[in-house]
Amino acid sequence: MSRTTIDFGIDLGTTNSAVAVLRGTVPDVIKNNDDHDITPSAVFIDKRGQCYVGQRAKNRQEDESSGDDVYLEFKRRMGTDYKYEFKTSARAMLPEEVSAEVLKSLRGDVQQRLGEDLQASVITVPAAFEAKQCAATKKAGELAGFLLCPLLQEPVAAALAHGFQSDVTKEFWLVYDFGGGTFDAAIMKAEDGSISVVNHGGDNYLGGSDIDWAVVEKLILPNLIANHNFPGLARANKKWRHILARIKNYFEGAKIQLSRSDSAFIECKLTDDDGETVDFEYKLTRAALIDLAEPLIMRSVEICHRVLKEKNLAPNAIEKVILVGGPTLAPYFREILRSNLGIQLDHSVDPLTVVAKGAAVFAGTQRLEGKFAPKAAAGQFDVELKYKPVGADADPTVRGEVRSASGASVEGFSIEFSNQKTHWRSGKVPLKTEGRFKLNLLAEKGEQNVFTIELWDAKGGKQVVVPSTITYTIGLAITEQPIINSIAVNLVGNVADVFFKKGDALPAKATRIYHSSALVKKGESGDVLKVPVVEGEIEHADRNRLLGALEIKGTNLRRDLPAGSEVEVTLHFDASRILRAKAVAAQIN
Repeated sequence: MSRTTIDFGIDLGTTNSAVAVLRGTVPDVIKNNDDHDITPSAVFIDKRGQCYVGQRAKNRQEDESSGDDVYLEFKRRMGTDYKYEFKTSARAMLPEEVSAEVLKSLRGDVQQRLGEDLQASVITVPAAFEAKQCAATKKAGELAGFLLCPLLQEPVAAALAHGFQSDVTKEFWLVYDFGGGTFDAAIMKAEDGSISVVNHGGDNYLGGSDIDWAVVEKLILPNLIANHNFPGLARANKKWRHILARIKNYFEGAKIQLSRSDSAFIECKLTDDDGETVDFEYKLTRAALIDLAEPLIMRSVEICHRVLKEKNLAPNAIEKVILVGGPTLAPYFREILRSNLGIQLDHSVDPLTVVAKGAAVFAGTQRLEGKFAPKAAAGQFDVELKYKPVGADADPTVRGEVRSASGASVEGFSIEFSNQKTHWRSGKVPLKTEGRFKLNLLAEKGEQNVFTIELWDAKGGKQVVVPSTITYTIGLAITEQPIINSIAVNLVGNVADVFFKKGDALPAKATRIYHSSALVKKGESGDVLKVPVVEGEIEHADRNRLLGALEIKGTNLRRDLPAGSEVEVTLHFDASRILRAKAVAAQIN
């Protein structure tokens, strides 16, 4: 089909990933090759270099012969230089390269189910992700073959999945996103047809995986070490990697059983240090699980209280808590939240797929433009449109400009839009100078409205236009996403000169003029003027996270740059939190 908006959204998760598509007003999850809604974020590469993703890859970590060629939880290292070594195939991959394999698998699912070669998709990231992590996620999308992949904060996606078609005058929601490896808490305000982020807090190293490992390391492994021959059995010991993977997988099954039972047995066959088979059995109680999980859950609750306090909001000001993430499916988990937050919990949208669904909703607001937009052939006419595909208005304004592909004049032409379902028509609107026009549509709520575009020449002849239709949906749309951490330049004296403050709206662009602190000689390779760019809230610049440094090198100068010369620095932070920076030295002739 011919799309005018992106429509596809991907939740690239620490533990599991999913892809969804917006159909009208409903986001649908696309099942994978195993007929499941979610795909484990696991990658296995065999000795021939063949790559496997998902459950087949995850299962291989239990195999002693291939355990060193399987990796999970690589999202936690996004934005770092860490290398994953696939020993058998002698391949080494960065976190974004491994993540790209998961994205390729999801693209393949779309191809198989829908027959579409997916080249554009929204990809979600934790709100707590820093600029480097966002840049790495964007890179993963590009490596996976996406030519367009705007990033969306996960709490925003969850709120859109819940609120897209809701009728609210003004409400505050708390999105509680406890994923496999990261935690986000975001206060959202739904008002006047839009959703905005009021405040945010999070922890990139807090999630369901931490609960799993706490149980494995503090309960199961001590029992195994005390009663059997497993010397040096520990998470850090790669010798026992396949044993740990098997135990963790069996624990995950027992954890699900504990949602309905007071106890569950972990039973599996293991091979000890002498090569003997051990029939291991361990009884895990719900009480023991809760004892280890509760401190981690309370860390997330404290973050929630902090983001509320920072905006002077009491719990009774929050309408509901939107639950996101597999761990929140457990009844004990929800009970701890109810007791300590005192706010109604909402899990009406599946917490496992809510982010992917919300990403698809957002994707429906993102137009396919530029190289993705179809072009008119000779004898046809291009219609360049300016409008929002989703909004609160039933009569949205559409602006545009009509151009002939062959350069012919459009003088005396008129344009008309009609709703394919209701048969409403705008009437013929005469084109103004240079083919410009402005009109209002009339849309119906609860569905995606499709409008046909018709162009008439001065003699009343109907012309072929590209595109020939547009879509518009009445629904809640997200306003600008916020900047999560302040972005600054490190000046002489270790001063952080803030360009963009935490909470400012994206995208953002700013230019400042500075004066160089030292002489940079023309042609001197050792002479470099550095402009460090940092991320964080600390006044002492070097205590923030270094994103990189702009460099003005002597080898690139036409003449000397004296101390005190003007240097123009421009930072641009786009809607996906991808930072671009430029420094220009003003050299006097």
